[in-house]
Amino acid sequence: MKSGLRRQVFDKRLHAKSNPWQQENTMPILHTFARFAVDDFNRSVSAFESLTASSALRFPYGDWQTALVGDILLVWIPSAQKPSYTVQAVCAVDDLEEILRTTKNHGATCITGPKDAPLGRNFIAQHADGMIIEYVQLRHEFAALLADHTTAVPARD
Repeated sequence: MKSGLRRQVFDKRLHAKSNPWQQENTMPILHTFARFAVDDFNRSVSAFESLTASSALRFPYGDWQTALVGDILLVWIPSAQKPSYTVQAVCAVDDLEEILRTTKNHGATCITGPKDAPLGRNFIAQHADGMIIEYVQLRHEFAALLADHTTAVPARD
């Protein structure tokens, strides 16, 4: 989808609802990002900018370095802060509490959170099959900013 059209899709959502990721009759997970922990942050960002033909959106996350390149989230974590688990994906959701209930009903355990985070509110869950997923309910302004840096889901009329 061309960037201008992508922006129009998200602008329409911004004006129609309080959350630009939300659509009527959608699933609770609105968007999924692949998440990769990297050792050489700047080199990885440069490589993925070339591979995706898009610019990185860098944003603060404590002492971590983070960048979103297309639908790929690159994360550099200082050695002393590296968790003992690996998050495989980040899912943007419309209702964090609903997702928390649903994941627990299906045997997941909450590793961290729910808690406030730079992008909104999140928690990390380990599912019964072992997958570890971060779920985040994005703040409105950050969801709008992501519109130009991700693959948009076509808007429903």
